[in-house]
Amino acid sequence: ILRLEGDSQMRQRRVVQASLLLLAALSCPSASHTASSSPTGIPASPSAGGLVWGKDRKGNPTLVDPNDGSSHAGQSAKERRHEEVVEDLSSTLKMHFREGQLGKISMARGGRAGHRVHDTELKKGGGAVRLDMSRLNHVLRVDEQRMVAVVEPLVTMEKLVDKTLPFGVIPKVVPEFKHITVGGAVMGTALESTSHAHGLFLDVCERAEVLLPDGRVELCGPREGDVELFHALSGSYGTLGMLLKVEIGLVRCTPFVKVCYTLYTDTDKAMLRLMELTDSPSPSPFIEAIELPPKGRSGNETVVLIQGSYYEPPPLEEGV
Repeated sequence: ILRLEGDSQMRQRRVVQASLLLLAALSCPSASHTASSSPTGIPASPSAGGLVWGKDRKGNPTLVDPNDGSSHAGQSAKERRHEEVVEDLSSTLKMHFREGQLGKISMARGGRAGHRVHDTELKKGGGAVRLDMSRLNHVLRVDEQRMVAVVEPLVTMEKLVDKTLPFGVIPKVVPEFKHITVGGAVMGTALESTSHAHGLFLDVCERAEVLLPDGRVELCGPREGDVELFHALSGSYGTLGMLLKVEIGLVRCTPFVKVCYTLYTDTDKAMLRLMELTDSPSPSPFIEAIELPPKGRSGNETVVLIQGSYYEPPPLEEGV
C-alpha cells in the first residue's frame, strides 16, 4: 500500500508507478514484489519472472525479456507473427528434404486472383511440397527514420501505398497496376515512371529475406549477406527461392502530382527529347512516353511525352 503524500503531481506519479507494479505482478504471479528501476526510469517487473520494463517502438511501456537473443522489444504483433510463419515454412521444407527427398515446391496463395496464364498442373504430383504463402500479406512496418517499408510479398501496390501515404511517403518505384504484389514486382522486372532515377523495383530495396529450397532463410542485400543472390532475384520469378519480406526504399511526397503532356509527331525527335530529360542533372521525378499507332495508312506515329512533379497547392483563401 502506497501512502499518497506530497503535492498532486507527486501523488499522480506514485499512482502510475503502483499501477505499473500491479500489472507486472499480474503478468508474473510467481515473482516477488521487490521492484528495481530500469535505465529509462520506468519501474521494472520483478526479476523472478524474467521480464523487465522497456519501451516499444512508439515509446510506450512494455514488458520484455532482456535475455532473449531475438528480443521482441519494439516488435509489432505482425512482426512477431511473421517470424512464426517463417519458422513454419522453413521447418516444412527442411523436413521434406531432410532425407534427400526430391519433389516440386508449390506456393499456395490462398485462392487470390493472379496474373498467371499457364497450366498449374505442373505443380502437382511428384512429391510436391505445398507452402502456404497466404499468410505473408502484411505491411510490417513503415520506418520514417530509415525511410523504408518492411513488407511481405503478397502485399499489393494499392495496399502498400495506402499504408505509406499517411506518413507522407511512397515507395521510390510504384508499378501502376494496383493488384501487382510486392513479391511479383521483386521477382519480376517491375519498373515505372520513376525508374529513370531509381531503376527497377528491386533496385529500391535495401534488404530481402529469402527462403531457399533447402529450408535455410537468407537475409541479403546490395551490400550484405549473399549479394549475388539479391541481385539475381529480379527476373528469377521464384526459381531461386521464396521471398519472405523485403525492405523498400521510400521518398517524401506531396498530396498531388503536376503532370505535363507534350505531343510529338516525329518519333526520333521525341526520343531525343526523352534522353535529354532523363540525362538532365535534375530530371522530373516522373518521366515516361507512350507511342500511339498512326491514324490511317498514311498517318504518322504519335508520341506523347509525359513529365510529372510533386505539387503542393497553395492554401485556399479564407471564405473560398
